[in-house]
Order: sequence, then C-alpha cells, then structure tokens
Amino acid sequence: MASQFWTIYSTVRGLILLILLVTAAACGGGGDSGGVDSVGGGGDIGGEPTGQLSIAITDAPVDYATEVVVTIDAVELKPTDGTPVLIEFDARQIDLLFLQDGASTVILNRETVPAGEYNWIRLQLHGDPGTVNDSYVMFEDGSMHPLVIPSFDQNGLKLVSGFVVPVNGHGSYTLEVNLRAALHAPPGQNGDFFLRSALRIVDNTMVGEIAGTVSSDLIYGDAECTSGNAVYVYEGFDVIPDDVDLVDSDDAGPVTSSIVKLNETTGDYEYVAAFLHAGDYTVAFTCQAGDDDPDLDDTIIFTAMDNATVVVGETTVVHL
Repeated sequence: MASQFWTIYSTVRGLILLILLVTAAACGGGGDSGGVDSVGGGGDIGGEPTGQLSIAITDAPVDYATEVVVTIDAVELKPTDGTPVLIEFDARQIDLLFLQDGASTVILNRETVPAGEYNWIRLQLHGDPGTVNDSYVMFEDGSMHPLVIPSFDQNGLKLVSGFVVPVNGHGSYTLEVNLRAALHAPPGQNGDFFLRSALRIVDNTMVGEIAGTVSSDLIYGDAECTSGNAVYVYEGFDVIPDDVDLVDSDDAGPVTSSIVKLNETTGDYEYVAAFLHAGDYTVAFTCQAGDDDPDLDDTIIFTAMDNATVVVGETTVVHL
C-alpha cells in the first residue's frame, strides 16, 4: 500500500509543481539566470532599472517543540552595487513549525526593488529576553519560553548569500530556517531560547523534493532509539551522515532535515524534504535526532541511508 500511495503522491505532486512552473514561464514569455522569469511590472527607481522580488519562508523543524513563533515586520536587502533597501510592513507572527513538509508562507510578494545582484538578506525579527509577547517557543506541556533575537547591526536573521533580481523580471526565492541549528538555549539565561542565523536560500524555479516512508522496524526495532525520528539530507552521493555541528566547520552537515511522522490513515511513517536544488543527495534516517545538539559534536547513529537525485519540479521517492 505504501508503494502505491507514494507512486500516486509523486505523480500528482510532480504534475502540480510542473503546472506551477509552466504557468510562471507562460506569464513571463521568457527567462533569465538567477531563478527568474521575465514578467514585466518593472520600471525604474530614481532612474535605475527595477524588477520584482518574491520571498517565502519555510523551516527544517525540531522534534522537541510544538510552536516556534517569530514576529517579523521588515526585510532588508543589500544590492552588490548600492545601499541597503529596507521593506517594511505590518508586523506578522509566524509559527515556523507550521511551515514544514513543503509548506511555506510569502513575506514579500512581487515587491518592486532595484534590479541586479544582491549580497545578503536580513529578516527583521523581534524578540526580547524574559518576554513572550513577540517571539516564543512552546512545548507539549504548554510552557512558553521567550525566543530572543540577538542584535547584530539590527534585530533579525541575516543570510550572506547572493541572489538576483532581473531587469523587468521576477525573482522568486524561499528562505529555509534550519531550526535544528538555529534554536539555542544557552545556560544561565533563565530558560530563554535564542534564534541564530541558520538559513539557506533556494531558487523556486530550480527545486524539487525527496519524500517517502521509513520502515517501522527502524523506528521501534532499535534499542538505541531514544528520541526524535528524522531524515537528514546531504549534498552528494554516498556521504557518511553526520550530526548538525556548528563547532566543526569541516563536518559535512545536512542541507536540511525532515521529521518522520505517522500517517494514521495508512499506518506508514512518512517524511518530505522539500525545496532542494536539483542534484544528487544522500538521505539518512536517525531515531536520535532529539539528541542532536548543534553546539556539540554528537555521535548520532544513522540506521538507514540511500542515494537520491532531485529533478526540478518532481518528487523523488526514497523509502528507507
């Protein structure tokens, strides 16, 4: 039943993604580099050419929280040749844990900005020590902990990674917050959590996904299964899987991760790792994800792995 379900799922989801991509291309009548489609609606700002920019946000979730809520009211962009551009809007509270398994929410929708290459992007977030008014983490017992947004040049999460807005075109991107690396509860902070800038940006016209099931034998049949069933995804074939480790930059950490969940209708344990650029990947399962501390070089046991090739607009099915 699982194999039949995922065959149908893959076909339907692939068709949906393909329709979306074809629709975008049809609207534009052409394309350009940097994940863009030429759609008009540009112009100029102060005599400089412009384009349109859309930014969505998603997350790679954690196992130990039920809500991770952030408050955002602006996005700041830095053109390679120009001064930063600040785009402000009404404050929004977003539960990042709601944005998994391919879900996302748009924070900029076809915003007109200077065209060209950009060096970095910052999400302006708000969260202060000792208060849960703006941003917070909630646990299964109902307890809420303040989520503190450290001050860099401004409050927020900054990603130094280039992207392009084409002249009279449309650049569409998604930012993934890797909560497994971003959430941090340092000692001596009275239970406050901190949100670090653990982000990646993907070009929405160049992505596919990996999805499948995990055998219940892997979830229940190992005495080492102490916490957190998750699938980690690494760039390249036959990668030796490793933990999320911010201590050793030489470690080949995962590109993203996905929590394995029970589908109560089918009885299958399923996962979806979305927003992956086309290419080759290694997929690995662990039942110890809850013990993965990004500030330590943990020994996490992976009990199954396989290779996968992601194709634009398609779902690659991998069962473990």
